[in-house]
Amino acid sequence: MISGTKPLLNPPKRQFHRYFGGVSLAQIPDFNLDAGLWMPDQEADEAPTECTGYTVTDIKADFDKVLYTPDWQYAKTLQLEGVTPTTGGADFHVAMQSAVVFGALKMINMPFSAATKGELFVANIKNWDPTLGLSAVNAAEIGTYNALGMGDDFSSILSAAFINKMGVSIGTPWFPEWENQVGSDGILPMPNLNVDFSTLPWHNWAIKGKKTTDKPRTVGKSWQGTKYGDKGFHYIDQETLNAVMTVTGTGAISFADTGNRILNVLIIILSKTPQGLALLPEVIMALTK
Repeated sequence: MISGTKPLLNPPKRQFHRYFGGVSLAQIPDFNLDAGLWMPDQEADEAPTECTGYTVTDIKADFDKVLYTPDWQYAKTLQLEGVTPTTGGADFHVAMQSAVVFGALKMINMPFSAATKGELFVANIKNWDPTLGLSAVNAAEIGTYNALGMGDDFSSILSAAFINKMGVSIGTPWFPEWENQVGSDGILPMPNLNVDFSTLPWHNWAIKGKKTTDKPRTVGKSWQGTKYGDKGFHYIDQETLNAVMTVTGTGAISFADTGNRILNVLIIILSKTPQGLALLPEVIMALTK
């Protein structure tokens, strides 16, 4: 696994559960929000550091039942972040914000991909036809919310996913045990947490639901294709996930379909000066479309 995201510096200030309530773990039945449209493998797609783009577009695909291109999302994330086109990955909160500001581009409308042009080419938004953004904004999200804060992290994340009927974006180190000690049952072991986390790759993946085996576990998807885990899915128990989420820089972020998108867009843009101000003409055009 190549690092495709970074430790989270600025999580969403708004907590999902303060706005939308919550349910206890005992009230949550087993569920899986995955729409079954794809099981992407970012390595096979020649996009090894675009996990942020895959997470955003996969969560949206489950809700909208439409496939979106992670390549365009990655380019728009870097643009919003003010980062020169790179294969060094992106901030996973900014990736979620990119879907609020710019929307998401349907895969049927993508003119090229990392597999055909290379990851660095697709990471440069200047290589994309700017008119594509006018269609992408039709798939814009309303805002981002912190999915933590209601009891332990395991319960809070599952509650947010269950109530919202959307997956939750997760950012964590990707541990060697999670790469090398995963069988066909997809169960991820407790990793060694007595390590220097800066030496590990950081990965953005999604929690899609709950599955009870010998104990309740989250249903996760990590963009490694059907050969990883249980045909692409993996499962983490409460003790393990709670322990991992104590690592500084981890986070869990949700979309929500209520609120004032225009206000949220302006807040995002103004928080990212100077690059945010440079995006105002494009953003205003999209908002008035």
